[in-house]
Amino acid sequence: MVTYDTKRLLIVDDFENFRLSLKRMLNSIGIHDIDIVSNGRDAVRLCREKTYDAILCDYNLGQGKNGQQVLEELQHLDILTRKTLFIMISAETNREMVLGALEYSPDGYISKPFTQALLHKRLESFFSKQDELAPILSALDQHNDQQALQLCQQKANQPGRYRSWCLQQLAELQIKTGDYPGAKLTCDELLKGRQQDLPRLLLAQVAMHEKRFEDAITLLEELLIKSPHLARACDLMAECHRALMAPRAAQKALERAISISPHYLERQQSLANLSQKNEDLDTATEAWRSTVRLSQHSCLEAPDHYLNLARCLGESAGGNSESGSRLAREAMQMVDRARQRFGDSPQIQMESAIVEAQVHINQNNTEDADKALQEAGELLEQLPSDRRESLQLELGKTLLQAGSNERGEQLLNELVVDNNNSELTSLVNEILDEPVSNIQRKRAAELNKKGIEAFKADSFDEAIDYFLDAQTLSGRHPGINLNLIQSILKKARLDGFRKEYEKQCQTALQRIAHLTANHHQWERYQHLKQQVDKQFPEKTDR
Repeated sequence: MVTYDTKRLLIVDDFENFRLSLKRMLNSIGIHDIDIVSNGRDAVRLCREKTYDAILCDYNLGQGKNGQQVLEELQHLDILTRKTLFIMISAETNREMVLGALEYSPDGYISKPFTQALLHKRLESFFSKQDELAPILSALDQHNDQQALQLCQQKANQPGRYRSWCLQQLAELQIKTGDYPGAKLTCDELLKGRQQDLPRLLLAQVAMHEKRFEDAITLLEELLIKSPHLARACDLMAECHRALMAPRAAQKALERAISISPHYLERQQSLANLSQKNEDLDTATEAWRSTVRLSQHSCLEAPDHYLNLARCLGESAGGNSESGSRLAREAMQMVDRARQRFGDSPQIQMESAIVEAQVHINQNNTEDADKALQEAGELLEQLPSDRRESLQLELGKTLLQAGSNERGEQLLNELVVDNNNSELTSLVNEILDEPVSNIQRKRAAELNKKGIEAFKADSFDEAIDYFLDAQTLSGRHPGINLNLIQSILKKARLDGFRKEYEKQCQTALQRIAHLTANHHQWERYQHLKQQVDKQFPEKTDR
């Protein structure tokens, strides 16, 4: 029997009539210690100050946080113990919204409208479970895994209403503590009951922990055939593909998860980051847009959401077409919002200035780009040395993109000298080689590949045309410039050594004059440079 007169509850709803109606229902049940708030901000504040036995929170709370974001923040701040029930109340029937809310695992979900009898029945069920499982919940709240394992095992060995719940907790704890054989046995026991999805998910997790990623993927694919709306299975599949160094397949798995349940902020952010690394600009842009939208009023809102969206938009906005101008305006709006929301941080001010410069560079707005780069350079001088590395790297790259080669190379070379780090040196070399956008790099790579194919077919005129086109997109790329020189030398030996050929070779050599002896193309560069010096002065047809 539940003792209601000792319970303390919090009601969170933006409609006064519903708040009062719900309070009357609770009073009739015997609950009188009740706090009431109308918005998510006050709900989080009260939860910091008091401990409740249950929180009854509406999903739609008007302006500000919604109920899902209230639960998200309480979990993020780790102020919601397992002994406090979080019950989502909503009239929302949109499937995607409901799935999104359930992914944060509230203890219960009650659809509006409901009667006092239904509320009483649900609370009786919720509180009965909490009371019976109180020792296990306390051990879990105290992160005492061994005690929780022991208590779950004892409870699971007895018949009762909560045996499946105890087996589930037991399997999760066994995975957490590395007892994978024990977890498999517990999952097999769970599979004897009605619940099938969860034990199969847990078995896939066991396979992942044992680094049997192909087996885990097979288990998850089989599970998705039976339960196609299980977004969590797609998330786990993405983790497996990442572990197998298959980022494209991981991206596909995340896209599948989002097609099932799109209102989960961290999933959208994962897809945005992954597709950006995969240079899938369209997918990254849409995922960052969704991340920005979902992070409104969320405790997980971050400046990177705005600035990464601005980077993607700015890169897509190349040229001065109408659509390019529209994307550039949206990019600048994102930069402004990052400054408004997080502008107190010098790092964010500088990062915002760099992204602003990148947008202007892609729009060929040289004057505005220079102003933004000037601001970024001044802000860099104000940063402590231990917070400069990544921003100095990005500023150096952006200066090269803007054509300020001397200053860009200086910043990057200083970074190498100040940090004895081989990985950083390699990264700087890559930037010095090709400080261009992903779109330009991809297009240049395609042209370079066609040029190589033409060269192998002895079609030197065609090869030179491809390499020259690639050079206009990625002017400092060593491979492209060396391929061009090699093709011109071949052509010159057939046609005679013309002045035009010498000029093209000298221009290509100047473009890659930044190469140093530790560069993997250094020997080839030195060889072709000697060939140009040796062949042209004597043989040019002037």
